[in-house]
Amino acid sequence: KQWRDAKNSGRVASELRALTEDFTKEVEEKSRRMMEEGMTDFCLPSFPLITRPEPYDIEGYAGAFFTFTSNVDAHSFDVFQANEIREIHGNVELWQCSQPNCCRGGERIFRAPLGHSFTVDTETMLAPMGNGQPHDAPNSKPDYEGETETIAKQQAVKSEHAETNARISKTLGSQRQYPLRFMPHHNSEFYEFTHNHPRCHFCRSLARPAILMFDDLNWVDNDAQEQRWHIWNESLISLCEDRAEASDEDYGKERLKICILEVGCGDRVRTCRMQSEDMLETLTERGGDVTLIRVNPDFPLADDPENSKSVISIMSRGLEAIREIDVVFRRLSKKGPCSS
Repeated sequence: KQWRDAKNSGRVASELRALTEDFTKEVEEKSRRMMEEGMTDFCLPSFPLITRPEPYDIEGYAGAFFTFTSNVDAHSFDVFQANEIREIHGNVELWQCSQPNCCRGGERIFRAPLGHSFTVDTETMLAPMGNGQPHDAPNSKPDYEGETETIAKQQAVKSEHAETNARISKTLGSQRQYPLRFMPHHNSEFYEFTHNHPRCHFCRSLARPAILMFDDLNWVDNDAQEQRWHIWNESLISLCEDRAEASDEDYGKERLKICILEVGCGDRVRTCRMQSEDMLETLTERGGDVTLIRVNPDFPLADDPENSKSVISIMSRGLEAIREIDVVFRRLSKKGPCSS
């Protein structure tokens, strides 16, 4: 479910997509029909299709792949298409108003500009009031009361610590090759990010990252993203049922084979582990031939002992396991092991 930015992740994803092209078209068509005809349980009158604006424009439907993650770093957009990502706790590229009663009926979350960074005082590790790092921001608004006085000091801090400013692709460890490659362009203006403390673009109150924190009752989820996840799930269930029915009628046909790859999901925040085994059970009950590959250095076994026969446990850290899987994949495809 969770892919790290390994050196060859983009290449591996491209090769896997090529192998699953026909199935991808089948899932996309099933999802499209469900959306158009309102056939999904998720879209009953009590839970209608989402029509609220998204923070970015997304086209198409997910096919053979979907990533479900509790990470909030938005790294999934480096490799996966935007229509095949479900971030169950949000991501730090999206922002919302800090006031719980604001923006409930309209565009509730908005995207930060790609080039924006926050100026941080490295002595206090605080982001003082004032202007943020410059970026292409049309329709800039005037300073707020109290901020103008801090600009001179802020510029001095910015100059002194220019190389320590946090920004996309400037992190510890190896550099990301394709940061946010598949995150679509924004569909709103960026004037709320002309300051070091971003503002809501509706009521002008302070903004906050649209990520779920502990005991956070005011977090705003990306409803349309959640909807895409549920529709893809129901499309997969429907295809499992279709294939199982066909295999009963024609013994030469096989049940739909599904692999759930879960990487680095521990025992403290169990959201992804629970989701994996729930999918394993549901898709198996509907006729699928499902295998869960659980990669974890501490808790690689099935949580429910009854699922053990369908779980491949790999006691390893994520990146090492993915590299080994890549070696085996290339060997099976007769291309030889990768150099990484």
